[in-house]
Amino acid sequence: MDGPIIDLGKAANWKVIRLAKKRGYITSEELDRLLPPWAATPEQVDDVVNQLAEAGIALVEVEEDVGSQMSPPANSNEPPDRAH
Repeated sequence: MDGPIIDLGKAANWKVIRLAKKRGYITSEELDRLLPPWAATPEQVDDVVNQLAEAGIALVEVEEDVGSQMSPPANSNEPPDRAH
């Protein structure tokens, strides 16, 4: 396969990449939209994931997992963070 694996000529792909960079992660679903499994070899997918990691973008399986790491649930016994 010649050329880039992800079509960076598509505005939608840039939007996903910019959002992932801002958040610090990309979901596996978003990665599948950028790089459909049928369009690349497993090695190419690994290369893209490694390049994203080098850019500070982690791969997560589902977005809900990330949310649970960000803050405790509302019914948690932990006191809420208070900004002063």
